[in-house]
Amino acid sequence: MAIIEKKFQDYKPPAKSTDKLASYFVFLFWPLLGTILSFRHYKFKNSVNVIWLYNIFVGITFGFTVGTDSFAYASNLKILHAKKHYTFNEFWEHLTSESSESIDIVQPLINFLVSRVTDNEYVLFGIYGLIFGFFYSRNIWFLIDKVKDRIKTESLAFLVLFAFLVPFWSINGFRYWTATHIFFYGMVRYFSGRKVSGLLWIFSTLLVHYTYVLAVIIFLGYLIGGNRLRIYFGIYIISIFFSFIDIGIIGVYLEKLPGNVQNRSAGYVNEDYATDYFDSFESANWYIKYRYDFVKILVMGSFFWIFFARFKLIEQNPFMMKLFCIGLLFMAFANFTASVPSMLRFYYIGLMSVTLMLFLFFQLLKFKRRPDWYKVASVVFVFLFCLVEVRVGLTNLTLATALGNPLTFTFFDRSQTLMQFIRGVR
Repeated sequence: MAIIEKKFQDYKPPAKSTDKLASYFVFLFWPLLGTILSFRHYKFKNSVNVIWLYNIFVGITFGFTVGTDSFAYASNLKILHAKKHYTFNEFWEHLTSESSESIDIVQPLINFLVSRVTDNEYVLFGIYGLIFGFFYSRNIWFLIDKVKDRIKTESLAFLVLFAFLVPFWSINGFRYWTATHIFFYGMVRYFSGRKVSGLLWIFSTLLVHYTYVLAVIIFLGYLIGGNRLRIYFGIYIISIFFSFIDIGIIGVYLEKLPGNVQNRSAGYVNEDYATDYFDSFESANWYIKYRYDFVKILVMGSFFWIFFARFKLIEQNPFMMKLFCIGLLFMAFANFTASVPSMLRFYYIGLMSVTLMLFLFFQLLKFKRRPDWYKVASVVFVFLFCLVEVRVGLTNLTLATALGNPLTFTFFDRSQTLMQFIRGVR
């Protein structure tokens, strides 16, 4: 089991690559095809960077829809660009004032710097893709880098699931989802031996999205509590049936925080906002509403099978034990705070952790028997989830994202999303 316990190393592709530049040529011709082939030929030297490049390409071909975070980012860029004599000192003074609507640092700073040069939202989102894509691609390759043999069916299902949990079109909500990948990047580094750099990346998420102070607290709580899998498993089971956090109580505590924190958080814990959120959820198409149920059923089935039938295997592997424990804690926290819509997003950190654990469990461990139904269920449930997730992504991507390349994308109509295009054709 040394392969699991070895210290984390940055991805070092194997020397055997038929053509080191072939993946880049395919990308230049058709980025989407190059991305698909990079996943298919994951051992090629440049595959990880092709995935990174495609994230940038998604940014410069992104589809903006009124009412989304991405539209707000683009509008803010144009407002800042119109202020021709707006200095950095003025920007920083406003950002750190109590009247500021933002208490994050990274995204407003990027917007300000880009606005000094251009008001082009595609340039802005290209930079978003550059940052998000680095961590997205490296997190995926952390899984792939553990593979020496052919990827098994169940493991492949969890690899695909990991890639679609917080996919590349998540730059629509750049702040939170980038923080998610940065946090996970730091966490696996910490668990794999690089504790100093891991902690630095984990704490850096506070500059990307302020709510990650909760994620940091949960992580530090885990470090204090250690690997208490039976206790965490019990807490997780309880959390499925009970939500203990009253949204009104959170609002009372917010009144004690600085003014800018209150301003930024008020919407998240507003009861009217929560009601509107859950009403809109109920009115969504059934497959949009229940897509995560496929994942939850698969994950819960895996939990029970591993906990009661393969517990010793997890106990013998510290890295998997850490992922299992921290994943249970984050998922339990999200369940307990489910009355606050924004807190549900912390469930993703838990899902990413246990998905990595399950990938390694089935890929690296050898045991005599595993249920045949599990292989079928893992493939079917992941396929259904990914299918619906792609449908969600169509509202953020454009025809240029799917069919264009770095030389032709400007000839496409990027004001129309793929979903709008498909509905127009119909």
